[in-house]
Amino acid sequence: MGGSGGGDLGDQPPDSCTVASGGSAASSGACPGNEPPDCSAAAASIASLWPPNHRLEALSIAGITDPDGDPITIRVNGITSDEAQDAHGSGRTMPDCAGIGTAEPEVRVERAGPGNGRVYAIDAVALDGRGGVCRASVDVCVPHDEGGGVACLDDGQSFECRDCPPEKVCGQQCCPVGSECVDGACRLADIFVDAGALKPCLCKQTFAPNACELQPEEGPCVGGSGERVLLRFTTTTPNVGQWDLFLGNPSDNPHLFSFSTCPGHMHSHFDSFALHQLLDDAGCVVAFGGKRGFCLLGGPRFNCDFQGIGAGYADTYFRTLACQWIDVTDVPPGSYTLRVTVNFEFVLAESDYGNNAAQVPVSIPDSSAIPACPTACLPASP
Repeated sequence: MGGSGGGDLGDQPPDSCTVASGGSAASSGACPGNEPPDCSAAAASIASLWPPNHRLEALSIAGITDPDGDPITIRVNGITSDEAQDAHGSGRTMPDCAGIGTAEPEVRVERAGPGNGRVYAIDAVALDGRGGVCRASVDVCVPHDEGGGVACLDDGQSFECRDCPPEKVCGQQCCPVGSECVDGACRLADIFVDAGALKPCLCKQTFAPNACELQPEEGPCVGGSGERVLLRFTTTTPNVGQWDLFLGNPSDNPHLFSFSTCPGHMHSHFDSFALHQLLDDAGCVVAFGGKRGFCLLGGPRFNCDFQGIGAGYADTYFRTLACQWIDVTDVPPGSYTLRVTVNFEFVLAESDYGNNAAQVPVSIPDSSAIPACPTACLPASP
């Protein structure tokens, strides 16, 4: 289900739940029950490739660990190079990389004849399945000459090495996901989470065993059928940058989208845009949202078939929408913190990643005090 989109930053339509007061909570420390993966020792499985015979070399990313021993999923978000794919003397065998969206990147073993060696930079994330994530960038060298101790010189990671969709071509560059070529340069947006718009509230809802909210394509975003207690909230993501957040046609990046066949959807959802977490006083994640995909649309230019958030506009998922909640049925009464993070896997290129999270305090009472959706929704902020 898509957000409302289209409104400017001052246009926030009300939703039907009773309004809960917003607020800010102090940042919690690291959760003693779950530490994120550690990418500090990340490295390519093969750091230097020879001979430059134009083959695609399959690689992996080694050295990433998890302090808690959680199984790690690694995903490559992008691969760049300091040489153009068709650089003189390189053989011009294209594309020069593969495996974006997987854990197994591939790079072509070639370099420009008159150059100083080619350097590939592989951008990846590691996820522990419990909300922990770290980001790694590892280099791979194709030296100009054979011999011990020969290193590559990185002249700047200016070139995407994938097949570039036409709307992403920017001179000899291919603009990364989320950016767009304007006046010969790849321009970046800046999105953030509006803490004041979260307005969390609590209500009960009953789900049939075959409900869409229980299907994998939607999450699942509830823990089971029957009556569930839901912490609902509105996620508004304004773009305060000077340029549009640009995704375009989902078919250009199929590894980033899933198609929803649930009634009222029937369109492509951008996966893993927002992470919804409920934290206790120690900073431990006690529950998290299962919403899988989002249709990003903000401003008149964008829709679910051509996605993005225009500069000066916001994408809004109102708390009345399906799966715009955390299932807190099994969470004991008490005081907690709701934290919402967008672009948490760093898939979208932005000018600033430091403002992508917001959090507010919430209070969960005994379930007997929580009304039924959609006729009422109990304010959850103190």
